[in-house]
Amino acid sequence: MYPILIEWQGFVLPAWHFFYMLAALAGLFFVFHLNLKWGISLSANQVSSLYTCAYVGGYFGARILSIFIDEWNKVTSFFDFLWLLISFGPMTFYGGMLGASLAATLFAYLNKIPITKIIDLGIPCGLLGLSIGRLGCFFNGDDYGIPIPRHMIEDPPWWAVSFPNHYVQVPRVPIQLIESCLVFLLVCASYYLKNRFSSRISSGLCGLVLVVSYAFLRFQIEYFRGDPRGWVIQDHLSTSQLLSLVLFTGLSPMIYLNYSKKKVL
Repeated sequence: MYPILIEWQGFVLPAWHFFYMLAALAGLFFVFHLNLKWGISLSANQVSSLYTCAYVGGYFGARILSIFIDEWNKVTSFFDFLWLLISFGPMTFYGGMLGASLAATLFAYLNKIPITKIIDLGIPCGLLGLSIGRLGCFFNGDDYGIPIPRHMIEDPPWWAVSFPNHYVQVPRVPIQLIESCLVFLLVCASYYLKNRFSSRISSGLCGLVLVVSYAFLRFQIEYFRGDPRGWVIQDHLSTSQLLSLVLFTGLSPMIYLNYSKKKVL
């Protein structure tokens, strides 16, 4: 829609970069808030260090998965891979989530912090960042939705959007905004339930439920994406859908056992 938010006397503010930084700052403030609100009892230095580790791990994880999915044809040597890794380019949320999770787990292990505390801190903050970051995707015309049905093209519904910076401008499903709103609602619901029933919710359970909920949501959302992306089974199962299936089927039993008072966390 508006890839450039501000352009004035040589100063250029791209929309995607603005929302990326806004998401990072929102995640930083939210992680400090949750640490105090939910009595996780990490020191300010620990929270700052945890966030930094997760941020760096998330960035490189997002770039690595994106390189394997979208840019592997540019890699002819290890140095090409390193150059792409440190260059600005496309990023994938699941790659970022996996990278941040590995970095946060390592941080927890080295600092002898229960991983369940890290889960409850990190997952809501990461999803809050995603809900903001998807706004940047919308303004930039990235991760766009499928075209609306042909019989609606002549008189498109009010919610349909088209992107002036696209080569083919057709009304599309605003899937970026839909995902942003739904993920934000997931974070709000988990925040409310955790505060309302804190005595009944064991440490780590809130974060795991959020991951499973998002995995289910993301699997469905992929059917409404119209942008080129990685496929495991061409036009039937995307990379993100495969990862969603793995997370959903792998973590759902842990949630069930935890809810059944069988301590697996």
